[in-house]
Amino acid sequence: MPRSQRVLLGIVFVCFQALSCSSELWAQSTEFAPLTTNTQAARDHLNLGIDFYLTQQLEPAVQQFREAQHLWPEYSHAHWNLGVGLAKLGDLDGAITAWAQAERLEPSTFPTQYNLSALVTYNYGVALLQRGQLSRAIIEWEQALRIQPDLAEVHYALGQAYLTQGNTILSQRYFEQAVFWAPDWAEAHNQLGMAYFQNGDYLNARTSIEHSLTLSPQYARAYSNLGLIELAEDDIGAAEEAFTTAIGFEAPLPQAHFNLGLLYAKKQDWDRAIDHMKATLALKPHFAKAHALLGTALSATTNWPRAIKEWQTALALNPSASYAYNLEYNIGLAYRMTNANTKAIMAFQRALQLHPESAQAHFQLGVAYELEGNWIKASDHYLVAIRQEPTWALPYFKLGQTRYNQGYLDAAIESYQRVITLNPDYADAQYQLGVTLRAANRPEDSLVHIRLAAEQGLGEAQEMLGTMYANGSGTKRDLVQAMRWWFKAAHSSSYEEGSDQAQAQLSRLRRWVFSHQGHPDYIQQISDGFQAIRLDIQQQFGINFSVSPGTSVGVTLARSGQKEAAIPILIQEAFALHPEAHKLLEDLAKQHIIQQPHSPIFEYLSQTAREGSPQSCQFLKTLSVAYSLVPVGLNQKSAETCPS
Repeated sequence: MPRSQRVLLGIVFVCFQALSCSSELWAQSTEFAPLTTNTQAARDHLNLGIDFYLTQQLEPAVQQFREAQHLWPEYSHAHWNLGVGLAKLGDLDGAITAWAQAERLEPSTFPTQYNLSALVTYNYGVALLQRGQLSRAIIEWEQALRIQPDLAEVHYALGQAYLTQGNTILSQRYFEQAVFWAPDWAEAHNQLGMAYFQNGDYLNARTSIEHSLTLSPQYARAYSNLGLIELAEDDIGAAEEAFTTAIGFEAPLPQAHFNLGLLYAKKQDWDRAIDHMKATLALKPHFAKAHALLGTALSATTNWPRAIKEWQTALALNPSASYAYNLEYNIGLAYRMTNANTKAIMAFQRALQLHPESAQAHFQLGVAYELEGNWIKASDHYLVAIRQEPTWALPYFKLGQTRYNQGYLDAAIESYQRVITLNPDYADAQYQLGVTLRAANRPEDSLVHIRLAAEQGLGEAQEMLGTMYANGSGTKRDLVQAMRWWFKAAHSSSYEEGSDQAQAQLSRLRRWVFSHQGHPDYIQQISDGFQAIRLDIQQQFGINFSVSPGTSVGVTLARSGQKEAAIPILIQEAFALHPEAHKLLEDLAKQHIIQQPHSPIFEYLSQTAREGSPQSCQFLKTLSVAYSLVPVGLNQKSAETCPS
């Protein structure tokens, strides 16, 4: 083809989320204009401009097209190619003016597969899109299709536009038309797959995207989108492979890194999620969702300051995002975790500006005000949370606490009763109701609820119930029951402070037994209490063993070959003055003295020696003579209370 007949076709493709921008197409035309000095010079300038354009030298190209236009004002190709160059430089208004002039001068010279009016209308829609006027762009593109219904690029643009608007049904229809008119267009098949995906049709989504990979086997964006389908179908392994393949074909692909980060976040593999969010942001620094997800991953690793920074960046980039409320809410929680309560209050207030009816945000704001000691504001926000979520027990519970702190005992009792109505197994509410009833001088009612909380395993309730039985508060004094509940509290894994208090009470009682100095009736009550504790241990741990009353569960377990599992039970039984358990612990201590001189067994022996146990004292004295490895401090502490 002679160079004088070359012309650039100005179809400007718009880059959407998963769209690769295509190059301008080529077409040929035949001219029948008379040859003159100016017309020949115009052709030379046009051809030189095309050469500049093809080597990405856009400004020299535009200068050559303008010179051709000046030398031959009726030269339609000069006007058209000037439009292409201006569009590439971003001057869409100038481009549209040049294209319109080309159409006016010589529409018949344009390739028959494209209608020039349709292309001008299409590109005008592109110009409107660049200005942020998507709705007007859609109108222009629909007009272009009325002129030329088979223009695949316009169907594609409309598919992208409606996908952006969230109208996935219309988006799907236009992408279907795009692949109908351009069946070998891999990008169109890929985007059709994403429209199917948005509509929940995973089968057709997979078919379309896999077809795009048949057309373009190294199409990284299609692999990334295929991974999204695998992820939605919970095939984590296949999704990871697809995203990794996408990155292998196109390493600087932000959406593949982002999707892989999403996958690792779903797996709670936070370190790798963080790595891929950082990779995403290195490629696309203003990607708000990546900042938001990076903040979430960082918060999962308790890096609260960095998490706050990322969430704040995401908000700054897209303050009107649908997830803006969630970010403000998360920022509030993160500030709470860093003890920045004033900033937490401000964040929760911003969250409520975005979502005024959020029960969660009102509740958290109430907690923040409660931490400030502002009971009135805390109560106000708990009440709003209750109004929004009347079956949510936790705001009633917190409201009860604020009312108690304000001295409104009747109101606090009412709040705790409402919690228990909603959730009878709410042990903390049972306990707090019991405490409040006790403060209101209703000990009998208090005992009922503290007992319920204790039976549900709440350590602080068990410790208080033991004290109430020991003091005869709300019930007849019963030392045996007191000891049983203190023992439960002493071994409660979630109540360290109460555990220490309960252990101190039991230690005091063991001292009475070891000393033989108390009143016989009192010593007998204590002995009965420890016997009841041993029976409780037997009932708790001896379910799977045939043990008769009084037999040590720990000894039975050790004899069955489960020595390590037996030791914690043996220690509990020995603290409850079980002689068989104590004897086996002494035997085990002899075996462990070399390897484990600071084991729990020696801690038990040391404590009971300090309490005055003759057996523990004598055993430790014997060991101190036989083994130089016995800690000196252990024997010194024992010496203060051990009988001589």
